Amino acid sequence: MSLIQHSTACTLGIVLLACAAWLPWAGTASAQQDEALFRRTRDPKVISMQIKAALPTLERGYAMLISTTEPEPTEAAVSLLHDTYRYLRAAQESSEVLESISKFPDPVIALRNRKILDVRDRLLRCWSNRTHLTDPGPIRAGCIEGLQVGLRNLRVVVATLP
Repeated sequence: MSLIQHSTACTLGIVLLACAAWLPWAGTASAQQDEALFRRTRDPKVISMQIKAALPTLERGYAMLISTTEPEPTEAAVSLLHDTYRYLRAAQESSEVLESISKFPDPVIALRNRKILDVRDRLLRCWSNRTHLTDPGPIRAGCIEGLQVGLRNLRVVVATLP
């Protein structure tokens, strides 16, 4: 092996090693951001981000749930619905804390919290019946109908955000 081939091989090995070391960190940043959105906060911008993150997650979960009764897509849909619930729980709890310490409570926040609570309740009903969502029966139909109303309510909430 000549000197040029050896140095090229070493350089390629170093680049591959650097890429391999960087890959675990690449996914961690978005995962950490998602985890931060699952926690309570006092920052209204973060609360807004939590609610805005919940909408596309609920839309994807709802679309996956109505598309098929196969076990894998249904499990993925239930996982998305669970993430939506976590976003909304953190947003609602944070809004309630801000409302309780506010000198002049905003009536829009109270309305938003009631809508979020309704969506969370519908998500929780689907979550508690997750083992029956692969059966095309009344439980699945009720969950889909409830999620449709919840999706409409969440869109109203997102529309009222500052």
